Amino acid sequence: MRFSGLTFTICLFLFLIPDISQADTWPQFRGASGSGVSVEKNLPEKWSAEQGILWSAALPGRANSSPAITDNRVDITTKTDDDGLWILSFDRKSGQQIRKVKVGTGSLAAPGPRNLWAHRHNAATPCPISDAEHVWAFFGSGLLVCLDVESGEIAWKRDLVKDYGAYDITFGMGSTPRLWGDLLFVTCMTKGPSYVVAFDKQTGKEVWKQNRKLPAEKDGADAYSTPTIFQNGDRT
Repeated sequence: MRFSGLTFTICLFLFLIPDISQADTWPQFRGASGSGVSVEKNLPEKWSAEQGILWSAALPGRANSSPAITDNRVDITTKTDDDGLWILSFDRKSGQQIRKVKVGTGSLAAPGPRNLWAHRHNAATPCPISDAEHVWAFFGSGLLVCLDVESGEIAWKRDLVKDYGAYDITFGMGSTPRLWGDLLFVTCMTKGPSYVVAFDKQTGKEVWKQNRKLPAEKDGADAYSTPTIFQNGDRT
C-alpha cells in the first residue's frame, strides 16, 4: 500500500455490528488474551469508500500500530514528520476525536538498509494498550508511556534505551508490550542488550527483569515479536 501527503486515515470496520455498544473490546494487540480471536460475528468481508466502513478519521502522521478498543474509546499512536510521538483517542460510535496528546519525540534507530524498512514502519509501529483508566504506549525510540484517560495527562513514562541500553536491531524496535493483570511486559531481543522486563502498570516501576541470550550463535539475533501469556496450572 502506498501513502502520499502528510495525512493518514484510520477506519473502523464495524458496519454490520447491530449494536456497537455491545461489541467485543480489543484492548491490546491480538485482543485481550493475545489469541487474535474475537467473539464477534457477521463482520464485513468487503470494504471500500462506500461499503463496510462506519467512519474514518484523519491522523496527523504515519502509523502502523493497531488500535486498542476499550468501552466507547479507540486509541492509536502515530508519529509526525517532526518526530513527534502521539496518542490519539476517538469516540468508538461516531469517530469524533476525543483527545490528541503529544507524549514525546523520537525516531526509529534501525541500522539496516533504509530502503528495506523506511516505507514499512516507524517509531509508532508498536500497538497501544488500554483499559477504562489508562492508555499505555511503547515507541521504537524506547519511550514507554502511560496516559491517564480522565485527565489526558501523562501518568508516568520511561526511556528504556536510557534505562537498559540502545537497540541494535536491524529494522528497528517494533515489539508491542503485553498487559497481564497488574504487569506490563516488554521484550527486547537484539544483537545488543536483550531482556524481558515487567513493569507495574500503575507506577511504571520495574518489578522484575530477566536478561536473554540467544543460544544458537549462528541464528539471527533480532526479534520483533510480542509476548504471549501461557498459564499452566498455578503458574503463568
